[in-house]
Amino acid sequence: MSWSHVRALVAKELIDYRRNRYVLYSLIALPLITFVLPVVALASLSTPAPPPMLHTAVVTVDIDFLLLPLVLPSVLAGYAILGERDQGTLEPVLTTPITAGEFFVAKLLAVLAPTVTAAWGLYVLAMVIIAGTVPSAVSAELVTASSIARQLGLDALLAGWAVLVGLVASTRASDVRAAQQLASLASLPVLVVVVVVVEGGIHLVPGVGFALAGLVALVDIVGLVLLARRFDAERLLAPRPPKRA
Repeated sequence: MSWSHVRALVAKELIDYRRNRYVLYSLIALPLITFVLPVVALASLSTPAPPPMLHTAVVTVDIDFLLLPLVLPSVLAGYAILGERDQGTLEPVLTTPITAGEFFVAKLLAVLAPTVTAAWGLYVLAMVIIAGTVPSAVSAELVTASSIARQLGLDALLAGWAVLVGLVASTRASDVRAAQQLASLASLPVLVVVVVVVEGGIHLVPGVGFALAGLVALVDIVGLVLLARRFDAERLLAPRPPKRA
């Protein structure tokens, strides 16, 4: 593994994000929606809020902030390979001395970097705003050390899974939208588990959390290895048959 190759490709990917309007709008719009809606919903709660309403609002906010590391990687990873092929920049990259493993590690890091940064940054900013603006009963229920640690840890785990699924879809699908839709569908079962965790159906104690993190990291590593070994560049670069009218 040549990390200089990986760093060069990651830098190229981040530059491409800034140049592509669709990706750039996704990087701006999705985090803003995730940030604004929960803060507005909590600020509109009555004082004092009934316990059932307070519990529903807190659970909704937790789930809203966990949607970003699932949805945004699906958009970026689904575009990562097929979008580059459509732009005609995939073949020049694959003709460089970069290996398939370096190629997919760079793609993974290039999607994880903005996703996790946005998810963590906006969540912390929202918690600061909520702690200073919403009623104390609401902020005391939401801004706790355990909830913040759970949220930050789940952000990284969910983003890693979503990127891996998106890269798999981007190597197998026929176009960018199909890859993004497949990646989103594959993330739905994970979202169900997240909802159960947030609702308290599964108590995510530190031991369980570390075990889950290790399992997801292992799945990501094995998935990247298998993806690199089965990567068929010739199929992606082969001329596509013309569409029928």
